[in-house]
Amino acid sequence: MKTQIELLKEAVKIAEENPTLEIIIAANSDELLQEYGWTKHQITSVEISQYCEHDDKIITDIDELIENMEYDLDRDVTEEEAEKEMKNVILIKTGAN
Repeated sequence: MKTQIELLKEAVKIAEENPTLEIIIAANSDELLQEYGWTKHQITSVEISQYCEHDDKIITDIDELIENMEYDLDRDVTEEEAEKEMKNVILIKTGAN
């Protein structure tokens, strides 16, 4: 398992190689507290990923976005339609520790 320093260096390297991409940090909401408060998180991965904010959640999987769009629009949605909603970002994933 990579250390936090190794993951941060990886994030910096990717950011330097892709200066036009926005950096997003996504916390695993399954591990957050039910009430108001803070949880300590650690970086679990750094990658270039597709990203979309849909309703009140973050989607990084095109198939999940298609499913959500079809539900919202009550019709079939093509992969091309969904791709228009996605953008590439530097995605830093975290997990509660």
